Amino acid sequence: MKRMMQNGFTLIELMIVVAIIGILAAVALPAYQNYTTKAKLTEVIAAGSACKAKLTELLAIGGDPMTAAVGDPMMGLNFCGQQTSKYVMQVNFDPQIGVIMVIPQNIDGDRVDGRRLTLRPYKDATTTMLFPADAGKPIFKWVCGDQVFPNTNIDASLLPSSCNG
Repeated sequence: MKRMMQNGFTLIELMIVVAIIGILAAVALPAYQNYTTKAKLTEVIAAGSACKAKLTELLAIGGDPMTAAVGDPMMGLNFCGQQTSKYVMQVNFDPQIGVIMVIPQNIDGDRVDGRRLTLRPYKDATTTMLFPADAGKPIFKWVCGDQVFPNTNIDASLLPSSCNG
């Protein structure tokens, strides 16, 4: 009697492989989507860098963002300029509350698009700067997604690691 050699895989073996691939895909896709969202939000944060530099320079020379917003068109509410791109709708500085606000677009629908990402200066490790009282003082650090001044309405899990707030 001749023994029959098996050619290929059995149906159950193929089903197990397909199930394993399905489970891996179900875990990997959401992680990948969050990763790409964080990468795009990094560009949004970078768009606020020009505004951060101008504000840092203004404070270093003893300027007051409150009066600069009124008297100097180069340093006014729109001194951040027209920093728009594929992922950035708008960049503004509000001297009343002392934050740079960046509005993202074309990133992740309702979870990110049209929401606010704030960049706030701190005068020490835990204290936010207040204007005009802290005008002329050096900026210790910048925090995005600020929890002390909760004006960022983007989920913290989507913010890149460079946001240390």
